[in-house]
Amino acid sequence: MIQKAFNRPLRKRSLQALGMILISWSVVSCFSPSVPIRRNPKYDLDVFWENDKKPDRPFQVIDQVSIQEEMLLTEEQRKTRGPMVGRGNDARQKNRLTEMLVKKAEAMGANAVMDVKYKYYTTATSNGYIMEGTAVLYRGD
Repeated sequence: MIQKAFNRPLRKRSLQALGMILISWSVVSCFSPSVPIRRNPKYDLDVFWENDKKPDRPFQVIDQVSIQEEMLLTEEQRKTRGPMVGRGNDARQKNRLTEMLVKKAEAMGANAVMDVKYKYYTTATSNGYIMEGTAVLYRGD
């Protein structure tokens, strides 16, 4: 009799803990990050960012390559007062822009793009970006 009285609250607490674990698991399993970030995305050409090392193969410079665009703010972005949370690029957009730069360099006959710089800016009326680098052709094997 004493044992039944002692076990009942423990059993109830165990069931409550199990219930909380199941609820937590179901909430977490449905979560997906709003900005998927890929580390070291793969492109058709080698990409060396501004602070990266240079290619370890001999190369010759073809030419500078760049892309840039300026877009007017959307109505939603203009409504925002205070922090400019609704403005700017995310990782997907930066990867897309890098892919565009790579395609442009590839059309020039490049094997790689080095010293790639990425700048993003926002003003009271627009958002914009500039991405530039040096298209290079590997020499030899």
